[in-house]
Amino acid sequence: MRSAGGEYVLLADADLSTPLGELGRLGTAIREGADVAVGSRAVAGAAVDRGPLHRKLTGRAFSLAVRLLTGLRIRDTQNGFKLLRTATARELFAEQLCPGFAFDVELLLRARQAGLRVVEVPVLYVHDPRSRVRVGRASVEMLAEVSRLALRFRTR
Repeated sequence: MRSAGGEYVLLADADLSTPLGELGRLGTAIREGADVAVGSRAVAGAAVDRGPLHRKLTGRAFSLAVRLLTGLRIRDTQNGFKLLRTATARELFAEQLCPGFAFDVELLLRARQAGLRVVEVPVLYVHDPRSRVRVGRASVEMLAEVSRLALRFRTR
């Protein structure tokens, strides 16, 4: 984030499971007043090929746990496709502490704390069967990170 040079910063998964062609949808949300636009697999209008059933179930359970622990209303915190202005990204990431996959949750908690408008935008998502993320292990680690984040942000 410190070296970003453009007006906007796009966070995207390396496998481009949300294709770059979806960027226009997020850009529209920013132009219409959102401070952070989150590509979402969980809102009406999303087109999703999420892969194996265990990934779908784990994703839904994790999303519910995040909402219960943090109070965030975002239904798809873990979709890696997010757009925000570079200046906003620098502010939010300046104090970023979470080193793992739950960094998205911290980003959204910081945005809420700053009073920013965060919107979910339906996007196309295609599961990459070559993914090396081990959902079970990653979910346990992320849940521990989210629990720590929930405590940290509730005490402020």
